[in-house]
Amino acid sequence: MAAATVGVAAFLVVIAAASSAPQANRDDKPKGLRPLDSLKSAKLETAILRVSREATTKSPGAGIAAAERANLDVEQNKVRVVLQTTDSATASQAVDAVGGKVEATASGLVQALVPPTALAQLGQISAVRYVRAPFRPQVDAILGEGVAAVGAPAWHTLNRKGGGAKVAVIDLGFEGLAASQASGDLPVGATTVDYCGGISNGQPHGVAVAEIVHEVAPDAELTLICIDSEVTLAQAEAYVEANGIKIVNHSVGWFNTSRGDGNGGPGSPDSTVAKAKAAGVLWVNSAGNAAEDHWSGTFSDPDHDNFHNFTATDAGNTFYVPAGGEACVTLKWDSWPTTSLDYDLYLARWFDGALFSLSTNLQNGTQAPTEEACFTNNTGVDDWFSAFIDRFGAATTPRFDMVIFGDAYFLEYPVAAGSLNELAASPNTFAAAAICYQNNALESFSSRGPTIDGRIKPDIAGQDAVSSSVYGVSGGTCGPNGFYGTSAAAPHTAGVAAVLLGHSPSLTATQLQTTITGAAQDLGSGGKDNSFGAGKLRLPTINAPKITSFTPASGPVGTLVTVNGSFLLGTNHVDLGGVDA
Repeated sequence: MAAATVGVAAFLVVIAAASSAPQANRDDKPKGLRPLDSLKSAKLETAILRVSREATTKSPGAGIAAAERANLDVEQNKVRVVLQTTDSATASQAVDAVGGKVEATASGLVQALVPPTALAQLGQISAVRYVRAPFRPQVDAILGEGVAAVGAPAWHTLNRKGGGAKVAVIDLGFEGLAASQASGDLPVGATTVDYCGGISNGQPHGVAVAEIVHEVAPDAELTLICIDSEVTLAQAEAYVEANGIKIVNHSVGWFNTSRGDGNGGPGSPDSTVAKAKAAGVLWVNSAGNAAEDHWSGTFSDPDHDNFHNFTATDAGNTFYVPAGGEACVTLKWDSWPTTSLDYDLYLARWFDGALFSLSTNLQNGTQAPTEEACFTNNTGVDDWFSAFIDRFGAATTPRFDMVIFGDAYFLEYPVAAGSLNELAASPNTFAAAAICYQNNALESFSSRGPTIDGRIKPDIAGQDAVSSSVYGVSGGTCGPNGFYGTSAAAPHTAGVAAVLLGHSPSLTATQLQTTITGAAQDLGSGGKDNSFGAGKLRLPTINAPKITSFTPASGPVGTLVTVNGSFLLGTNHVDLGGVDA
């Protein structure tokens, strides 16, 4: 959830609504379900299947309306989908043949706009393994204060500002870029790369992120890359490799794309960041803002009705959605990469069980263990809804992870542990938690480890609640004003990495990460932990250079001399290596 887009007044209204939260154990189970077998397909996920059926049994317009109700992307009366294929060229030809438009391809995935009446046809193509909506990347956002908080001014005074380092900000939009450049908050010379169909797409998050990188490392070379799916994320990574960029900032969270151990399949965000790491790129990722929006546990059914019980007597995990709000819930279970354990997800109004959305993907051994459902609260009033997990066909009870996002708040049974987004959990990323720049306090929403395979994450705790030309002035407090969230913590980290790389261009990604974690101020329990990682982000102490010699010893004004000596970084001297001056 992009909490930074919630104004103060709206935030206070939401907080006030919590006082009227429904009592536990009041959830009515969903009512009015169709026969479950009719909502399952081996090759179409539930939302796509429902759109296809509405389009073919009623009208194309009915299909588009169904897509919009499910919060799917619709453009030019077509639905945006991703095809998982065995042959992307054949699948692309099939898209063209049914009147669709291929937008991007990468790693066996084809992203396309498809007429709703043609979705079922694509599912019948042998080269198409599965048709689903693109994964939903989420910005992790809930001037200048962060620069001092990380210790950058001492480096800037010595003209160590990231010159020579290249940083890519891969984000979901850069609305307001021209205004930020005109005001001097971003450099006019920044390179832009559009993989999202329009960088100025109404999403300003990328501008706010890039401004922090630029503040911390003002001489670093910035590339701003806009993406909108896992397919275009892979394209962005390929661009980074091809252009010799060594630092990436990605203040974006991904859910339901992988197990969370870094071993996602081809075309997944996991595989994309693994490629970046192998190419020597330091991929800085926001840890996520899901500590209060995440639940995990194992399936429990004490009343034997095939619905999971979150407590001994409560089958619903309730959350709040304001009138007109768009809410989504993701559910996955630990049975990767494909499963025959079939669980379903229902979203219903808490007090009467009225069904608002559902996801009943078929899992018969070839599909991922995931469900995702979205809806718009069109009741005209702020209301409470509940998520239900149904066991359709499964003999074992693996671990589940559920996350609410969008305009969904106040999850009834939150579990902070294990709430990292899946890229932050990857061993191939450098994940940043969020601490308030004023007092180093961990933000309550900042996602926590451990990872599902038991590793300690996040890696570092970066600063947030700073002033921003996009999200406003911090007001001297730790929220809710200013740039709030792990989205702000990550670019502070990327900026620190750029300053270090500009100073010592030979540093590898691993050495950059080690240098940053080594300079961190330990917070929380001793040593690296699952809340703060290595601790507070800060640059190593830097002192004026120590000159040991220069040659030639004398000469006329304008003579080029070579200076030898070292900078003191913390307790370590870094060799200048013969710098011409």
